[in-house]
Amino acid sequence: MAINYTVSSDAIVTVTILQGGTPVKVLTPGELKPAGSHTVYWDGKDAYNVMVGDASYTYQIEAVSPVEPSFIASPYRSAVVVEKEAPRVTDISVIPDPYKIGAGNLTITYTPSESVSLTAKITDSAGNVVRTLLNGVARSAVPGSVTWDGKDSGGQYVAEGVYAAVISAVDNYGKTSGDYVTRFTAGYQPAISNAAISPTLFNPTDPVNNQATISFNTSHDALVTLEILNSSNAPVRTLVNGQRLAAGAQTFKWDGRDDAGTIVGDGTHYYRITAVSPTVNIFTSTIKNSFTVDKGAPAVTELTLNPDPYRLGTTTQLTVMYNLSENATVSVNIYNGTTLVRKLVQNQVQIAGYRTASWDGKDDAGSNVGEGIYTVVIRAVDSYGQYGEAQGKVAAGYLPTISSVTCSPDPFNPPLNGQAAINFTLSNDAKVTVSVLKNNVPVRTVVSGALKTAGAHTVYWDGKDDANQPVSDGPYTYQIEAVSPTVATFFSTYKVNTTVEAGNPALTDLIVSPPVVKKGAGATLMYTLSEPATVTVQIMTYQRQAVRDFPAEVKAGGGYYSLAWDTKDNFGNLVATGDYILKVSAVDKFNKTGSAELAFQAGAVPVITNAAASPGTINAAAGEQTTISFNVSERSYVTISMYDSNNLLWKTLTHYKDVTGSDTAVWDGTGNSGQTAVGLFVYKIDAASVIGNFRAQQVSGSVYVSSVPGTGGGATCTNCHTTYPVPAHPMSNCFGCHGNNEPLKDCAGCHNTAKSHTDAAVLGKFECSYCHTSKYSYKIPIHPADIDAYHATTTNMAECQNCHNPALTTEHLNRTNKVTGVKYDCYTCHGSTVAGVVYAINNKLKNCDACHATTSHQAVHNNTTFTALARDPDMDCALCHNSIISDEHTVRQNVYGVNYTCDTCHAKTAPATVQNAVYNKNKNCEACHINPATNQPTVHTKSGSPLHDSTYMLNPEVNCKQCHANNVKVEHVGRVSTTTNLAINCATCHK
Repeated sequence: MAINYTVSSDAIVTVTILQGGTPVKVLTPGELKPAGSHTVYWDGKDAYNVMVGDASYTYQIEAVSPVEPSFIASPYRSAVVVEKEAPRVTDISVIPDPYKIGAGNLTITYTPSESVSLTAKITDSAGNVVRTLLNGVARSAVPGSVTWDGKDSGGQYVAEGVYAAVISAVDNYGKTSGDYVTRFTAGYQPAISNAAISPTLFNPTDPVNNQATISFNTSHDALVTLEILNSSNAPVRTLVNGQRLAAGAQTFKWDGRDDAGTIVGDGTHYYRITAVSPTVNIFTSTIKNSFTVDKGAPAVTELTLNPDPYRLGTTTQLTVMYNLSENATVSVNIYNGTTLVRKLVQNQVQIAGYRTASWDGKDDAGSNVGEGIYTVVIRAVDSYGQYGEAQGKVAAGYLPTISSVTCSPDPFNPPLNGQAAINFTLSNDAKVTVSVLKNNVPVRTVVSGALKTAGAHTVYWDGKDDANQPVSDGPYTYQIEAVSPTVATFFSTYKVNTTVEAGNPALTDLIVSPPVVKKGAGATLMYTLSEPATVTVQIMTYQRQAVRDFPAEVKAGGGYYSLAWDTKDNFGNLVATGDYILKVSAVDKFNKTGSAELAFQAGAVPVITNAAASPGTINAAAGEQTTISFNVSERSYVTISMYDSNNLLWKTLTHYKDVTGSDTAVWDGTGNSGQTAVGLFVYKIDAASVIGNFRAQQVSGSVYVSSVPGTGGGATCTNCHTTYPVPAHPMSNCFGCHGNNEPLKDCAGCHNTAKSHTDAAVLGKFECSYCHTSKYSYKIPIHPADIDAYHATTTNMAECQNCHNPALTTEHLNRTNKVTGVKYDCYTCHGSTVAGVVYAINNKLKNCDACHATTSHQAVHNNTTFTALARDPDMDCALCHNSIISDEHTVRQNVYGVNYTCDTCHAKTAPATVQNAVYNKNKNCEACHINPATNQPTVHTKSGSPLHDSTYMLNPEVNCKQCHANNVKVEHVGRVSTTTNLAINCATCHK
C-alpha cells in the first residue's frame, strides 16, 4: 500500500502503522526529507515481518524541524483497513456439557476475528432451530458470550436430547464466516418422590399377606432400578433393572425372596430406587428406605450334641451346635430333669447361622456333675420379642476304673479254704459283673450287673461252676467288669489269674503217632496236662522195663504238649520190635502227682534173606520137588507164589503165613489147578510185618521144570492118554487146553455150527460135548442143556467172558431174541421199558449183571464188611461205595476216563495183587488197593488228588465225618503230609 504525503520544509519524518494506538511497524524511522511530496509503502507486515490480521489500522506521519527539535508539526493520522479473508469466530465453548435442563443457564462463549454482525442459535439433533439467541448483533473482535435458559422460542423447556449451539458472523464487507456448530447434551435429573413400602413389617411366609408393595413417583422419564438390600446394604433381590419408565406413579411387588428364590432372613432390609436420565447417565437420583422382614419367632434347628454319650471327668468338652434362623438374643442352659445345672450362654446377641457352645461337664459352681441324662435347652428371642426354643438330650457318665485288685488265697483249694475273696476298688459307681474263666470261657458268674458304689468291694467264690459242680484243678482267671450305670459303652475290664488246686494233676489224651511206630522213622508222643507241673515221659516194654527216659520238663500251664522220639533206647540203639507202654507222669507245685499210660507197638520193615530154591531144576514127570527156603528178619505174614514165563500167577504156595525167622515151601511143578508145563518159573516171596503191616522188599528166584508127565523121554501125549474117546485127539495143540496157553476165545466161531472149530485140526464130525467137559477142558466146559439155569447158578463170573464180549455193542449185536428170532440192535436196549434196563442206561451201568443180575452172581461179589482194616466205628462205607464189588467197579473209570469191566479184574493181564485176590476170593478193598512201594493200603485217595477234590470236597452230600474226625487234634495226629510225606504233629501247624 502507498502512503503519499507533502512537507512544507525540510523535516525529519517518521511514518508508523498503529493498531489501537499501538505501533505495529515503523515504515520511515526519523528520516530527513526535503520539502515537497513523498511516498512510502507498507507491505501489510508487522515489525516481525509477519502478515498482520484483518482489522482497522492507522498510519501516522510525524515531522520535526531539523534545526530546532522543538519545532514539531502536529502528527497526521488516517485510517486504513486490512481485509484479506472472511471473518472467523474462535474460542467457542458450551458450559456446562451436559446441560441440566431447568437447573440454570447454558453459556456459549466466542471470539470474532474482526468486527462482525453475530448470530447465535440452538438447534435440535435434526438441525431444526429451537431458539435464536442473537440475530445479526454487532460484535467487535473481542471475546463475548450468550446464555440459554433451556427453553424453546415458545418459552417451554425443551425435551432431553442432543443439541447444537450454531454461531455465524458477517463482516463489514459482507463476507460471512459460515456456521460454527458445537453439539452438547441436555437432559433432566429425574426426581423420585412419594416412595413407600407396605407393609413396613413384612412376613413373606404369611399365608395371605405374603407380598410387599413398593410405590414411588418419577418427575421425568427415567431408567429405573429397584433393589432389595439386606442389613449390610448388600443387594439380595433386583426387582427392576434399568427399565425405562415414563414420568409418573410406579408400583412393584416383592415376595420376600432373594435372587436364588430363597426367602430372606429376618431383620432390617432396605429398598433402593435409582432413577437415571435416559440421555445423561450422570443425571441420577437415588432414594433408600428401610423396612423389616420378620417371619415370626426365631427358629433353632439342626441341634447336635457331640460326643453322645458324653464322658464326664475328662478334658473333652460337649459341643452344642445349632442353626439360628435370624439374629436373636440367645441363652443355652443345661438341665438335669427340671433342675438347672449350668448356664452356658446368657442373653447373648447372635447373628443368624450356625453357632456353638461348649460344656465341660461341670455345674455353675465348678463341680463335676453326676451321671445322668441331661437336657440342653436353647432359647432365642428376636428384636420383636418373639422366641423359639430347641432341646436335646445327652447321656453323660463316667468311665469306671478298677484298681487294687487282689485275690486270696492263691492257689485256692476249695475243700480246704471254703471260699476265695476277690477284692477290688471302683473309681465311680458302676454295675459290676465278676466272672471266673477257664481258657477264656466263663465257668461261673459270681456277680452279675450289681450296682456298686465308688470305693472298695469284696466278692466271694466257692470254687463251683454255674451248675453248682466243683471245678477241676488248673489255672483260672477272675474277670471284673465295671459298667457305667448310665452309659453301657463306658466300661472297664480287669483280669487276674489264679490257680485252683484241689486234686492231683491229670494227664489225658495220650497219643502215639503213628499208632504203630516204625523203627528208625521217628514218632510223636502227645498228651494233655490239666495244670502247671513238672512232667516226665518214659517208654517201657510191656514187662514195664524202662527203655527210654526223657528229661523232665517244667510246664508253666495246663494244655496240650508233644515231644519227638527217634525210636531209640537210652543207649542210642533202635528199640526192638514189640509191644510198649508210653508213661507220662506229672508233679505239681504241691507235690501232687498224676500219671497216664498208653500201650502201642513198634515194628520194623522185614528183610527177606537167604532165599533159595533147591534143587533149581526139577523133573515133574519123575515126581521131583524143589524146596524154597528163606529167612525173614521180623515176624511177618509171608506169601510165596510161582509165576510162569509170562509172569502170570501159576501157583500160590503159601498165603499170609505167620513166619518168624527161617521157613520153607515145597513145589512139585504143578499149578493151582494141577496143570503142568515145561519151562522157567519164578518164585516171589512177599512179607508184611505182623506189627504195623510194614512190607518187605520182594525177593524172587527161578526154578526150571525140565519135564512134565507125557513129555519126558520123547513121549507124546498119546503114549499115556490111551483112553481118549476117539482114536485121534481133535487138537494137535495139547497145551491149548492142558498147558499155560490162552484158551480159544472166539466163541462165535464155534457157535455158528455144532460141528465147526477155529482150529484146523478139529474134526468136523465131533460134537462139542466130546471136548468141552469138566474132565477134558476145565477152561472151556460145555454149557449145560439149560443155559438159563447155568446163568442162574454159576458163581464164577470169570467164565462169562469165555462166551461173552465185555464190549456191550459187540456182545449184543451178535445176539438174537431166542423167542422171536429177531436180531438185537441198539434200540433193543435203548428203547426198552424194562425197569432194570432203563435204570442201567440212565446210570451208565455197563456191567453184565446190571441187567442180567442173579442172586448167586451178587452173592459171589458181595462183601458187606468192605475192609479188614481198623476204622472209626461210626464210619459207614456204604454212603459212598457199593458192597457188591462188580457193581462198585463197573461204574468207575480209570485215570484215562475208561470204564472198568469184568475183564479189568478177571483177565490174565490184571496185576498180580488182583489175581491173588480173585484166586483167594478176598473181597476186602485193601486186597487189591495197595501201594507196591510201601505195601500200605490205599483204600481212599489222599487229600489233594483230583479224585478226592472232585468227588469228596465238591460233593455237598458227602459226610466228611465218615473219614475225618471233628476234632482237629485227633484228626491231624497220625496223618501224613501229602507234600512232605512226614508225620503230622502239633509243630506242623504251631510253629
